[in-house]
Formats: sequence, structure tokens, C-alpha cells
Amino acid sequence: MPTAGTAAAGPADVREARRMFPATAGRAYFNTAAVGLASQRLADAYHAFVEEWADTGLDYRLGVVSGGTGRRSARPGQPG
Repeated sequence: MPTAGTAAAGPADVREARRMFPATAGRAYFNTAAVGLASQRLADAYHAFVEEWADTGLDYRLGVVSGGTGRRSARPGQPG
């Protein structure tokens, strides 16, 4: 039930969400609170990473820098 100042999600919103998460195309998804679905954007990023890794090898230094960037963005103000 929407509260003051909010709107209920309509059918178009659900269709857009299903496009973003391909695993929901033919089934309902009930949050397990443990492992979520992969969005198409995430899957595309993983595929690009694995293709680059297979073609040119793993750039360890870039991985270390990226890990630090990810940790800092997840915990602003904390050491990364």
C-alpha cells in the first residue's frame, strides 16, 4: 500500500524490472535474502571481464585498485 508521497509500482515498472533481470522472464522470483538475481548489466560486466581475462590475462594491479575503489564506495569515510 503506498503511503503519502509515494506511488504504487505499476505494470510497466514490473515489465522494466523483468527486462533488467533475465531470470525472471518465465518465472516469479521470491527474494531468498541470501543470493540475488544477476541483472543484465551485471552479467554483461562479468562476461566482458572474463573475455578480457581470457584474451590478455588478469591485470592483478588493476584488480587490487578496483577492489579498493569498491570497498571505499561501499563504506564512505572508512579505510579501503
